[in-house]
Amino acid sequence: MRKTALMRAAAFAAIAAAGLPLPASAQSGQVSEETDADVIVVTAQKREQRAQDVAASLDVLTADALENARLLDIAALASGIAGLDMAEFADGQYRLAYRGIGATGTSDNQNFSTAIDGVIAPYNNTYRLLDVERVEVLKGPQGTLYGRNTNAGVVSIVTRDGSEGDAGSVTVYGGSGETYGLRAALGGPLEESNLFFRLAGRYEQSEGFIENTVLGLDDAHATEDFTLRGTAGWDNGDWRVVGRLTYDRYDNNADNLVPVQTPGESIAPDLGTGYGQLVLPVVTIEGPLLGADFTSITAYASADRIARFSAVLSPVLLGQEDRFDSFSQEFRLAGDAPLFGHASSWVAGLYFLDERHAFRSTTLFTPLNLLLLDQSQRQSTRAIALFGEAETQLSQDWTLTTGLRLAFEDQDADYRVAAGAPLQSHSDDYTSLQPKLVLAWRPQDDMQVYGSVTRGFRAGSIFISNPGDPGYDQEDVWQYELGLKGVFLDGALEIDAAAFYIDWTDMQIQRSVVLSTSPFQTGTVVDNASSARSAGFELGARYSPTDRLELFASASLTDAEYEDFRTFDTLGNPLDYSGNRIELIPETALTAGAVYTHPSGVFASIDATHYGEMAYDAANTDFQSEYTTLNATLAYDAEAFRIALSGRNLTDEEYFTRGLVVAGAGTFGYPADPRTVMLEVTTRFGGDTRPR
Repeated sequence: MRKTALMRAAAFAAIAAAGLPLPASAQSGQVSEETDADVIVVTAQKREQRAQDVAASLDVLTADALENARLLDIAALASGIAGLDMAEFADGQYRLAYRGIGATGTSDNQNFSTAIDGVIAPYNNTYRLLDVERVEVLKGPQGTLYGRNTNAGVVSIVTRDGSEGDAGSVTVYGGSGETYGLRAALGGPLEESNLFFRLAGRYEQSEGFIENTVLGLDDAHATEDFTLRGTAGWDNGDWRVVGRLTYDRYDNNADNLVPVQTPGESIAPDLGTGYGQLVLPVVTIEGPLLGADFTSITAYASADRIARFSAVLSPVLLGQEDRFDSFSQEFRLAGDAPLFGHASSWVAGLYFLDERHAFRSTTLFTPLNLLLLDQSQRQSTRAIALFGEAETQLSQDWTLTTGLRLAFEDQDADYRVAAGAPLQSHSDDYTSLQPKLVLAWRPQDDMQVYGSVTRGFRAGSIFISNPGDPGYDQEDVWQYELGLKGVFLDGALEIDAAAFYIDWTDMQIQRSVVLSTSPFQTGTVVDNASSARSAGFELGARYSPTDRLELFASASLTDAEYEDFRTFDTLGNPLDYSGNRIELIPETALTAGAVYTHPSGVFASIDATHYGEMAYDAANTDFQSEYTTLNATLAYDAEAFRIALSGRNLTDEEYFTRGLVVAGAGTFGYPADPRTVMLEVTTRFGGDTRPR
């Protein structure tokens, strides 16, 4: 049995200008005489709270923080969120992991979900962070309030709606990898009316950093993406109605699986491609009802993905086509009322989901244009849940939070394991109780110590590439956490610490396997590890010795392993991964940095993170070695003008976010970007254009 204490990264950061998150009060520049402008209010727990009052592991990135750190999509958050890790796939897909949760599992049944304006998005492409007000990252199981597929946590994106009179802006940028792009936003309240609107768009194109030496192409991982969002709303002071429409599209060359010995060079005989889009209309209604605050969120999400990627070692193109269509409805009531004689804040709700998923997987032998494999599946999922949570003030210093979610889910699927094969059916249903218990002690306003117990649940399903029975079981996880949040030295020092233990039952594992060697074909299977666990400690600190200078540092210690994982390879040979490290989780990481802001508008930041060893697979046959990255930004921000020069991975480290170990052929991986430098110019107009 191999047990390794992992120190995992946390890029906690300073205030908004740093672009690297600490709890929100630090980002807002909190001082001892706190004002309304200093307080960041979050809604990740489906009611308004000060971020510093949330008794959970929470990071908040303001719009300023995202801009200054150039965190422009969800995948990039992994470099700016404490303990958050990212594994990339061939065509822009990604998987987020936290404390060892989320690194495994299926691509369409995630453990770390993304909520856009309160709606869990149905797909895991790299969503662009366009014109957002803030990003809230709740870490650890969030089943009580968010339900299915949130065992690792929730990334909650809150977009600007125009009601606050935010300035319009146009940003142009360009830099390494022949990357260039444009972002723009405008809108605000309409005069002499209760109406407001906001329009935002983004376009980016890049040649990438991968050269295909076989095909003679230097843009083997070229990308193009486009995002557009429109918002319109009405607010009469009591009732508020907001409609949002988000459109996101990407189109790229997906040839970025390369030998680990040559991170920038592909030897694939065919060029992979990827295309996808998301259409997400959302209508939110809020107002007083029955003496409480009523919220209704109605959403329809449609997501498509078409991918063709090379098998690398043979002239075979692997294809995947997905389409998701889902309708969701959530009704909530929230308010304040005494509970057993104690003051209490509560939220209760009803959630409904109807989702359709169509999937096709193909294997094409390109020299003969011969289809070696053609599998298809259509699945429908219906889920309904009742949930509630109450925070009760037991005394002046003690608070108890209790929550429970009762969820029902049923699935029906028809599938073919090969073209012309008989149509088969699979049905299953799941019932889950997802409780939450948090006890917090607040000896002073700016400090709390809390202990929590939460449960997460992820339904089972079928994976048609599995040999024999395509089904796999549900996954259950319990997390136990003890945490401390505090602001000291009249607001100059902020500390955030947490110790945790996580216990899994039937962890869902998605593994890459070799299906044949002539021609060479790889495939994917999904099964369950009977048990796994993760334990560790995280610490983050931010210190401001002056009004202009801020220093920050963080560290985390995590030991995550499979306790009981016995399975079989595609030939039926037994495999035992018990005692192995959970893959795709860096062994160690330490972060430190500084931010300097001058009253003239000059801003500078620098941060370095050291990552340790990371296993590529459950067998622990190969590892990503330790490495260190260095990032820096120099900017000038005036009233209506901003220019910034930023660099990422300035040490030009060669490393991989995910690896595929191929028996007899070596290891192939998805490389991170090399050293990149970007110049960005922004002009602001209308609304509040003051330097941020």
